[in-house]
Amino acid sequence: MNPKTDFGFKKLFGIEQVLREFLNSLEVFPEKISAIGYLPLEQLGVVEKDRKAVYDIYATTASGKRYIVEMQVSRQDHFEERMLFYASHSVIEQVKKGKQVKVGARGKKVAQPSYAIDGVYVIAIVDFELFKEKEVKDVVVEQVHLMRQAANLKFTDKFQLVIIELPKFKKTLDELVTLKDKFLFSLKHMDKLAERPAVMVEEVLQVFYEKAELNKLTTTDMRTYNRSIEAYEGMQNAMSFARREGVEIGEKRGEKRGRMKGIEQGIKRGRKEGIKEGIVRGEKRGEKRGRMEGRMEGIEEERIRLVKNSYKANLSFQQIAEITGFTEEQIYAILDS
Repeated sequence: MNPKTDFGFKKLFGIEQVLREFLNSLEVFPEKISAIGYLPLEQLGVVEKDRKAVYDIYATTASGKRYIVEMQVSRQDHFEERMLFYASHSVIEQVKKGKQVKVGARGKKVAQPSYAIDGVYVIAIVDFELFKEKEVKDVVVEQVHLMRQAANLKFTDKFQLVIIELPKFKKTLDELVTLKDKFLFSLKHMDKLAERPAVMVEEVLQVFYEKAELNKLTTTDMRTYNRSIEAYEGMQNAMSFARREGVEIGEKRGEKRGRMKGIEQGIKRGRKEGIKEGIVRGEKRGEKRGRMEGRMEGIEEERIRLVKNSYKANLSFQQIAEITGFTEEQIYAILDS
């Protein structure tokens, strides 16, 4: 099955052994997890409209640390802030009532909050490239900490974001060494494999692949899986089509307009430079410049048309910005015009 679907992600990472060993394989957290249990997502304030593009699992360890693991298949507006939103809910949830203290003139006793939280860690597995700076073009697992800037030290080890960008994982089967490598390879390629590769020898990966076998699903689960596949592929196809259509139509219109504009400019310049020599040189220069200007103008018009069509197709402003290259402010202006 495809682990990047809602059904596949929850089916596979809903296995305690798989989730525990996957988190430990990342080797980025302050503790090695020995046991983990699941918590209801409602505690995170999960927004229903995110369900088609973001799948979440919420879990806790014996020490009280909370882990929020999500799979996101399409870029959404305010991705970074949403990670903070989920983490903040988990932080607040861990604040406990402390000792009673007297407050005010009458000495009313009030329980003071205890801010000794156990820890919150958000892990986002994304099916797109989020960070595109050249310095991190090969960094698959990116860590985000609260830092003391002057000292360049962590402010706390009880709050951490981890972003895993699957498209940046380039290793082949022959290059897989660590358990982390094998998990990431499986997440990216599992649905294209006919069977479990021989290199996946670890017990947890045997469980992982066994649970992913489609022929072992019930009829009801198979229907649910097929619906999640349709949702996943629909989102991927919409993004690919929008990008491809924008480029192809923009170039065709730009070239056609460029040829017409080039001929006109060539004739005008040719008249100034001389009847015979001017027409020849002018047409050549004019056509070349006109094609360039026309192509750019045509592409710009098509980008504007693509903004409006993408908005009608219910793509988010951030998705439209990624497809067209416009800023969100420009998109607002285009839709208001």
